[in-house]
Amino acid sequence: HLGFRYLHDVRDFRCLDGPYSVKYTSYSPKKELGIDRRSKIAILADPKDNSHDFIETLWQNISYNVKVFKNEASAMGWLLA
Repeated sequence: HLGFRYLHDVRDFRCLDGPYSVKYTSYSPKKELGIDRRSKIAILADPKDNSHDFIETLWQNISYNVKVFKNEASAMGWLLA
């Protein structure tokens, strides 16, 4: 079992929370949402928006395969690889 693949399109949303709030939300949903660590999670952000980059780091630090992309084709390619 390879886990699930998720594409979160946040191109119309900036992450407005500070690092402490982002840290809390990054650590808490894994059990609540039932996200398997074998899953791949692509976050598709606006090319001019770097506000989601910290989320990638936090989730990777707790052993989740999360990556932020600025291009939909790249995100889909990574998810399907």
